[in-house]
Amino acid sequence: MIVKEIFSHTSLLSALVERQLAARYRGSILGFVWSFLNPLVLMIVYTIVFQHFTRVGSMEFYSLYLFSGLLPWMWTTSALTEGTSAITSSGHLVTKSLFPAHILVLASVITSGIHFILTLPLFILFSFFWGKSLPIAILYFPLLVLFHGFFLFGLTLGLSSLNVRFRDVQHLVGSVITILFFLSPILYPLSMVPEQYLNLFIFNPFSALTILYHAVLFGDYSYVDSAIYSVSLWSLIAVFFGFTLFGRGRERFAEYL
Repeated sequence: MIVKEIFSHTSLLSALVERQLAARYRGSILGFVWSFLNPLVLMIVYTIVFQHFTRVGSMEFYSLYLFSGLLPWMWTTSALTEGTSAITSSGHLVTKSLFPAHILVLASVITSGIHFILTLPLFILFSFFWGKSLPIAILYFPLLVLFHGFFLFGLTLGLSSLNVRFRDVQHLVGSVITILFFLSPILYPLSMVPEQYLNLFIFNPFSALTILYHAVLFGDYSYVDSAIYSVSLWSLIAVFFGFTLFGRGRERFAEYL
């Protein structure tokens, strides 16, 4: 039902994505350049801190390793924070009969994904600058983005449905995202994780996604097979979770909004 509605509202989805892309940096002097500056500044700061003050500094091409995990993480962060409040922030639309509220959530995920994809030339530029060629696994990048998008849409759809009834969800998401950032191998390689916790890290879908991005962008194939199973499983769970919660709660959205 939800999938059918998405295909029947592609023009609406396209319009919402276009509007969100235009509105994100409206009024700023640099505009879309901030999409490059934000991850670049984070990469510089984290590289300085972790490469010079921790034993991660001995890792070859650490900045690229960090960048290959940080860019998709920013997609995750943006999609979850904006998507969780997408329905409540557009209550004037949702209260109208037959308006497809899930399109608002999908638009947030796609908009954040477009920003992520458009920052990839920056990563490629730095790879060539530091003399590291892109791995052959880069061919799997579109498939990984697709799985990542499915996972984010399912999870965000469920969270946004809960947030209509319990507004604490949007605040809780921000705190949980911070915790998950440090529980994912973005700032450090999995070789630094104690062996007794390794399986938990790989089972963590956010960590598994980071492992796969390190494979397709950086060429680190450690634990890839396990990460593929983890991401596949969690993508199905997230879609089921999201579709179920949305289907059960959509008829009462107008009442709570």
